[in-house]
Amino acid sequence: MEVAHAPVDGTSARRTDRFAGAVGRVPLPLGAKLLLGFAFVGLVGNQAYAAALAAAWRGDWQTAQREAARASAWAPWSAEALVVQADAASARGDRPLTAALLRRAVAADPHNDDLWARLATVTEGDEKARALAKAARLNPLGSGSG
Repeated sequence: MEVAHAPVDGTSARRTDRFAGAVGRVPLPLGAKLLLGFAFVGLVGNQAYAAALAAAWRGDWQTAQREAARASAWAPWSAEALVVQADAASARGDRPLTAALLRRAVAADPHNDDLWARLATVTEGDEKARALAKAARLNPLGSGSG
């Protein structure tokens, strides 16, 4: 965009300002781009997680599984979507998959006593004993689970 300016010396010569209107074209700093990227990832992951919870609440385990898997793909560090996937696997009677998903959930959130207690309900032997012991250490007063 060119803007004509009257010269200070009163002459009639025209000069153009190459920078007028350039604000919209200024590149974003890297930090801002990263922040926007993380916000986008968080938004998509949270939307998928919310859809998974809504489907689970309705008892639509197929949709809950699909949306929770999508949420896990967008937020692989989060245990919550893994728990919804475990709930869906449990509703289908798939105990080995339920245990595998809960193992991943406790790896993502190892200080969550409820996850350890839930893992104990779908495992046996030494693994069950270790999960119960970990849940008890994390919450000595107990949560009533198990």
